[in-house]
Amino acid sequence: MPVNFEKYETYSINYKSLYNFLKVQPILYYKQNTKKYLKKWIKVLKFLDYKTTKKFKKDNSNFIKDANNNLKYETFLQTFTFNNNIKILINYRIDLIEDFLTKYNLLNNWNEIDIDLFKTNESIISWTLVESLTQQPIQKKPIYLAKFNDGIKKWILIDGNFRISHIINSRQKTIKAYLLTENFMLRNNIFLSKFDKYLYAFINEMQTFQELWKIKHVPDKKLIKNSFLFKNEFISQI
Repeated sequence: MPVNFEKYETYSINYKSLYNFLKVQPILYYKQNTKKYLKKWIKVLKFLDYKTTKKFKKDNSNFIKDANNNLKYETFLQTFTFNNNIKILINYRIDLIEDFLTKYNLLNNWNEIDIDLFKTNESIISWTLVESLTQQPIQKKPIYLAKFNDGIKKWILIDGNFRISHIINSRQKTIKAYLLTENFMLRNNIFLSKFDKYLYAFINEMQTFQELWKIKHVPDKKLIKNSFLFKNEFISQI
């Protein structure tokens, strides 16, 4: 039972159903290798799920809240669903990103993104339209797009949904954005728990492996050897 930090409560994942759904997906070339690979990953996720939940229940009052019961960090909650019925959540720590961009002298390394990318259902960006907009001033800082490859989308907007919702129908043509790679997110632990971190790596890695064996014919053995589970590094190219 991992943690939904937005609602500050635990939720359940049916790992058996998750495995049964994923084992028939072409993650690796050989089905037997896919099953072995998934069993290793799910074993780790279940362990981290247990550790995170145990810590949350033991220290619920100040796990990520201050004395006034407010969240200590700026966060973003991503909801992702497998097979239309297996819901998982990834909790991100947004407040860490600017710190690391500053640390690595990357504050000027933003890109100009076409607003039209947010206007179509075929967009490679996953984002959420905010229906009830306030009249507060719109922030001028770049939005944060994190790499998230689920086979349909390639990026997820983890900070900037209000800004995009405000300007989506305006005359503004572009917006500044930081493009945050898998390794930026993973190396800098831009997550509220280790479970969230590994879940993020798992989802991205499955789709990346599928693309690498289908397009570049990378053998299963080489892919598994380079898994985040063993390298603690995300391999997008081999």
